[in-house]
Amino acid sequence: MKSTNIAARRLLVLGFPALLNLFCGGLDRGRSTLTVSGSGGYAQARTKRTLSGCEDPDHDLLQKEDQYGGAVKLRYEARTGWNAEVEGGAVHARIYERTEHWDSALKASEHGEEYALGVFGAALGYDWKHFGFSHGFQVVTGDVSGRHQTYGLDARIVPRMSFRAGRLDLAWAEWGLFPAEGALDGRTAFVGAGYVNPDLGLRMRGGLVLLGRTMLDLGAHSLINAGDGMEVAQGRDRENPGVGVYLGGELLLQDRWLLGVNVVGARLPGVQLTLGYRFGWGVDG
Repeated sequence: MKSTNIAARRLLVLGFPALLNLFCGGLDRGRSTLTVSGSGGYAQARTKRTLSGCEDPDHDLLQKEDQYGGAVKLRYEARTGWNAEVEGGAVHARIYERTEHWDSALKASEHGEEYALGVFGAALGYDWKHFGFSHGFQVVTGDVSGRHQTYGLDARIVPRMSFRAGRLDLAWAEWGLFPAEGALDGRTAFVGAGYVNPDLGLRMRGGLVLLGRTMLDLGAHSLINAGDGMEVAQGRDRENPGVGVYLGGELLLQDRWLLGVNVVGARLPGVQLTLGYRFGWGVDG
């Protein structure tokens, strides 16, 4: 019993400083930086909804979109620990909508429509040497003029949260919900890994993703208006969920210019390109 108590005390004495260093010592980045970047890209979105009513026969509404969008982001990273970012952007989409009636005597109908979304997000995080997090939100608003009526303004607010664990100055595991990096991110959930090489200015990430891009759901009721309208929704086909992979890379040139690419390889693909400039101050080392 005495030897057990001694071993427990030694573990406490040796382990407490390690835990204190993990959670009380922020990651030292060498200097504080502010990165201004712009991104743009293309993505596809899809949703399927079954509709029924007193006047209309039961039918399936299939909605597929081509989305083009861009965003501007400001990201601040303190020399140790804290980081924060704000982002604003827009998405332009072309809807390809198809109505399939359950009654075989009725013919399917198709038509196209266009709309735009506004996107705004913010997040705050902190990085220790072996663990980091970032929490925030994203607001998406939209308005669309349709066939027989003008749909009103609607909005969707989703949380943003991501976590990293490992050696954050070298390699780590990452996971989270709605990371919302750029207007066309589309990841509702993800799990993966990352790697950084400061000497080369290289940063890479990749993993598995559950896809659900933000879109206007013309078959829904508005969140704001009481009547029939549209809803800013996470487009996801329940019969064929958007499970795939994501890959991302950043290259820092001359310690200033930032080039980046993010690709989602799923049934509904998407790609975003990023160009940025990094301001830095403080003394390295």
